[in-house]
Amino acid sequence: MTLHWCMISYYIQQIGLTCWTPTMLIETTHPEDIKSAIRKRYGSVKAFVRANDLPPTGVSDIFRGRVSARVSDAIERVLQEQSSESSSLDRSSRAA
Repeated sequence: MTLHWCMISYYIQQIGLTCWTPTMLIETTHPEDIKSAIRKRYGSVKAFVRANDLPPTGVSDIFRGRVSARVSDAIERVLQEQSSESSSLDRSSRAA
């Protein structure tokens, strides 16, 4: 059984551990920045939704506070890809 980060966080809070909480990029990124990252990778939010077989209003629902593991995971992958790309660009510009 695969545990999603929300479930892990919930169980950790239930047993009283407060020293570890996962920080997902989706939690710390502004919604407009999330949509921008999606558009850079897929061209549009609609194309992202189709490519990942997500509900049509899934991305908007996340911004409204509705939790969906599939949508959150797909957005998180895009943000991680963008983060790793920008990190590699930072390193290459320093080397130049």
